[in-house]
Amino acid sequence: GVFVASANLQGNERTIVLHRLSANGNIATGWAPEGFKLGTSSYSPRPPVVAHDGAGGVLVGWSEDVALGGPSIVRVHRIDAVGVPNAVWPTGGHTIPDAYDVGLVVDDQHHVFVSTGEYDPVQYRSLGMRVRRLAADATPDPEWPEDGALVFPQGSSYGIGLIPDGAGGVFGGWSPGYLCIDFCPPF
Repeated sequence: GVFVASANLQGNERTIVLHRLSANGNIATGWAPEGFKLGTSSYSPRPPVVAHDGAGGVLVGWSEDVALGGPSIVRVHRIDAVGVPNAVWPTGGHTIPDAYDVGLVVDDQHHVFVSTGEYDPVQYRSLGMRVRRLAADATPDPEWPEDGALVFPQGSSYGIGLIPDGAGGVFGGWSPGYLCIDFCPPF
C-alpha cells in the first residue's frame, strides 16, 4: 500500500490530511475515507512530504505560516500503520521554528532525519539548510549536534531531498535559489 498526504483548502481553512491505500488501491482497513486530519491552519501550509518510518508507519512534514505574512514553521508528525500518532512524539508534531521547507528520511537503523531551509525572521535572510537527526521521541539525537548540521550556510534551499548513506548519516540534495508561495521574505 501507500500513504498519501495533501494540503486541502476548505473555506478559509487549510488542512493537512493523511490517507492510506492498500495494495489493491482501496482505502486501507480501519482508515476513514476522508483520511486522518494532522493539522489545520488559516495560513498557507505548503504541500506535505512523506517518508516511510521503517516500522510500518509514516512521517509527514510540512511548513506553514504562523500568521498572515509572518514567520513560518515546520511540523513533522509520526503516524503508525493504523493511523495513530506515535505516543512518544509531541501531540502537535515535532516543530521547528523559522523554517520554510522540509525533507524527511529514515535509515536502516531507524534514525529519523529532518532537513529544513531556515531563515532569520528579523533580518529576513536565509540561514541555509540544516539537517537534524532525531531520537525515537523526536528530541535531538544525542549522537548528533543538538541543533543539527548546517549544510548550505547563507543560501536559500528548496526541494530538499535526503538519502541515507548507510553509515548513520545522509546525503542531501536541494535546489538553491528563491521560491515564493504566499509569504515571500526577501532571502
